[in-house]
Amino acid sequence: MFRVHWAALLAGALMFSVVGCSDDDKATPDQAVPDTGVDTAPSPDVGKPDLSEDKKLKITAIVPDNGPACPYKEGGAEGNCDGTIPVTLIGQNFDTGAAVFVEGGSAYLIDIVDVSSAATLQFRLPKQPYDTAKPVKVFISVRVGDQQSNAVGFQYWVTKPATSDYIGSVVTKTIEAFRDFSSETITGKVKIVGKTDTTSGKAVNGLRVQFGISVKGKDPLKSYTWRWFDATYKADDGDYDTYEGKVTPWLDGEFDLAMRFSDDNGATWTFVDTDETDPAYDGTKVAVLTVSSAPQLYCQKDDDCKLNLLEKVCKLNPTDWKKHLCVSCLNDQDCKNNPSAFGPNCDTTKERCFCKSDDECKTHENGKKCIGNTYCGCKQPTDCVEPNVCYKDNYLGQPVQGAFGCGPPQE
Repeated sequence: MFRVHWAALLAGALMFSVVGCSDDDKATPDQAVPDTGVDTAPSPDVGKPDLSEDKKLKITAIVPDNGPACPYKEGGAEGNCDGTIPVTLIGQNFDTGAAVFVEGGSAYLIDIVDVSSAATLQFRLPKQPYDTAKPVKVFISVRVGDQQSNAVGFQYWVTKPATSDYIGSVVTKTIEAFRDFSSETITGKVKIVGKTDTTSGKAVNGLRVQFGISVKGKDPLKSYTWRWFDATYKADDGDYDTYEGKVTPWLDGEFDLAMRFSDDNGATWTFVDTDETDPAYDGTKVAVLTVSSAPQLYCQKDDDCKLNLLEKVCKLNPTDWKKHLCVSCLNDQDCKNNPSAFGPNCDTTKERCFCKSDDECKTHENGKKCIGNTYCGCKQPTDCVEPNVCYKDNYLGQPVQGAFGCGPPQE
């Protein structure tokens, strides 16, 4: 049962109940986009001035930060607006007894929330409270005890049907990606008569374009399983503007891929597929994203390699995106930047670091000797900094067959 009491909020006294979050409908932190502060509104009592920053109640992200003014309930009748939107807040110092304030004219309180941890809170947001046929931005904050957090914006939007003069499509019909990595580039195009056909060499002011993905068979106008990623203006194409973007899938398999655009900064959204000859969105005409697991040491940027012991540099293959690879070095500086490297010199043919002399190893954690002009290591205990000792088949605590490296004495 869904129960809401609407009224002006006076001194935080008004409370109402909503259905709690189910595990299947929770938004997840990996979807979170950090709040920039642009959409924030002042709260009546932001934190406490005598608290340090790490003790203050704070929201750093909201996911999603937008949703339909008339949410759909699975199995419910069209237009009843009896669904709810699962929302996750990311932040700090959330605690049992937290309540969520929603402000946007008259205000209301949601007191049934799921505090997963001090950093994560979930709740369900009901329909647009004022007029489900119109978009509106509300501001959401959290109260715990006598602390109230900063407020972050949530945009309720309504759908705007495509027409022959207001239409777009996904040009890229099939695309591939590795799980948890950005896809290949996706292209879409948008035509808005009086706007895209009258601007040249620049994006239409206020026009936003996004590509979205979901497990197959979900309607983006009704389902909250879709994740949306911003696209950027690329070029003019006659009456159209072309946009490019990428998506990041979180599972292996096939995904539906669609596009949506808005010329009022997200107050209304128009959803399109790959076929603009029929303006109505058709889930059978979406693009297809195929996702597989990435090969070992795959990367797209250096940051993807940062957890590796030796291979900390991402080498991009200019002709095959599937062959990007984490390597030890592309130049000597890469070796010098990695204190775990075999040595300070780069063999650019093998893309591997090495040492040339004992002098280059005198401060190396694995040992003070240059072993075979290959790696810094040890031959005897005195080659290690006390109390470390020399071990066989060891390199910085990792099992490396044939290597000799220093490590703490075993008890």
